[in-house]
Amino acid sequence: MEFKTFECSEDDSGRRLDRVCQALLKGTGVNVQEALRKSLLRLGGKKARGSDRVKKGDIITAAAFFFENVKEKDKKEECVNKKVLKNIQLDIIYRNNNLCFINKPK
Repeated sequence: MEFKTFECSEDDSGRRLDRVCQALLKGTGVNVQEALRKSLLRLGGKKARGSDRVKKGDIITAAAFFFENVKEKDKKEECVNKKVLKNIQLDIIYRNNNLCFINKPK
């Protein structure tokens, strides 16, 4: 199994491992606690608990397959969103810098 490595920065120093991993894996749909239990997330190459504190320079390794589908999923959603936005015609009743009223058809 292949792993990707990430080095903890000064900002991460003193934070819990599970919190750092949640930020690292945001958008992947990975359950961090389960990944830690299965050793798919490691701290310094060793199995770790979510309550462990990280320091500047610590190496977090994560299974590479966590990141494989993220880019493809984002591209598909982006294409769908662009298509939907092109087809929408809005009947704007009132608009200013802070407010916009749209007439919603029944």
